Amino acid sequence: MFLSVGLHLVYTDSSKDPVGVFKPEDEGLGDDAVGTSSPHRSGVSVGDSPVREIGVCLLDHNGFSGVPMTCKVRLKVDGDLKPGSLQKFVANKGPSEDFGDSRFSMDSVHRIGILDVRIFNMDRHLGNMLVVDGHNDSKTLDLVPIDHGLCLPNWRSLEEATFDWLFFAQAKVPFSETTLNYVRDLSPERDAYLLAKLGIVPEAVFTNILCTVFLKRCVAAGLSLFQIGTLMSRDFLTDDPSVFENIVEKIVPKDTPLPCELDFSDDRKGFSVDVRSFLDDFHSGVDNAISDIVKS
Repeated sequence: MFLSVGLHLVYTDSSKDPVGVFKPEDEGLGDDAVGTSSPHRSGVSVGDSPVREIGVCLLDHNGFSGVPMTCKVRLKVDGDLKPGSLQKFVANKGPSEDFGDSRFSMDSVHRIGILDVRIFNMDRHLGNMLVVDGHNDSKTLDLVPIDHGLCLPNWRSLEEATFDWLFFAQAKVPFSETTLNYVRDLSPERDAYLLAKLGIVPEAVFTNILCTVFLKRCVAAGLSLFQIGTLMSRDFLTDDPSVFENIVEKIVPKDTPLPCELDFSDDRKGFSVDVRSFLDDFHSGVDNAISDIVKS
């Protein structure tokens, strides 16, 4: 079994099989100091991977996308007690790259895609979608998303969205009514509060707000997962900014401070007036972009 640097399988005294995967805050970093900019992706900091893993699990309401249960723990590694994230180990048949994508269930692909758009995943590749037996049809296989340390970047760094499911045919199929209802019920305010209370920096919380609002507007307009993911991704050949980047840049240029004060000391307050004012402008920008897509 392959594990990335900085990951540790966890066993109990009575188990021969692993029960969890531990990701310490200070391992797999090389010579990079905790808190410095990550050399792997822009907009995230070294050592923040475990808290992002936990945050994504919290955002996966009712286990909709299948993120394994993840929590904050302290475990001993080579005699040293280290803080980090512990994720439930999921027995699987292997990564998705070992299978033909036509075998994956449509719902499974859509649910992972919905999650990735919400968290602006910069590292969704075929190796971190695990294959398990399907629940509803023995002929299809389901996917389990893992490895969410490279997501929720600073809102000024929206150039590296990576969604390998864009190449799956399932991404072009319309969403089911269950998925549509789930997206309609998503609350940017509730999600932002969860992330802020966890300690995710405001700049990353703001990214989640933008992505969630963008997703909801696109789904309401009838766009497919493929269309949504494409709007958030840069062109492979030209590396021109994505439609999503352009909308954000037009409303709030990267060289400006965080455009609104995010205060989540009390989740009952909801967004302040300045946040709502910004989101009104953002709604208009998204709707205009969607209108252009529909016309073309």
